[in-house]
Amino acid sequence: MKYGEVIVVKRRWQARGVEYPKHRYRFRIDPVPFVFSFKRTFYCWYKRPKTTQEKRFYFACPEYVRNKRNAKCLPDPWDDKQRSDGRTRKSWKNKKIKKQWMK
Repeated sequence: MKYGEVIVVKRRWQARGVEYPKHRYRFRIDPVPFVFSFKRTFYCWYKRPKTTQEKRFYFACPEYVRNKRNAKCLPDPWDDKQRSDGRTRKSWKNKKIKKQWMK
């Protein structure tokens, strides 16, 4: 490919048989279409505790559940508990060692 050559790009997948239009871009001049990163979601910043089974067990047999784990004390989806590792969580790419002498 040469600088400024026009290239036609088509999506790799098609949702429910919908044909997406082809995109043209100039090599090394325009941004490449369909290359992007997804936005952060709600769950990247807040915890999502799974306590449904414990709540069901409490309503079925409340005498066998200790007070600390009763349904009133368990967190629910409306309790926005922040993740403690939100800023420090890193991917494997930051820890990758390319050469042995980099240890």
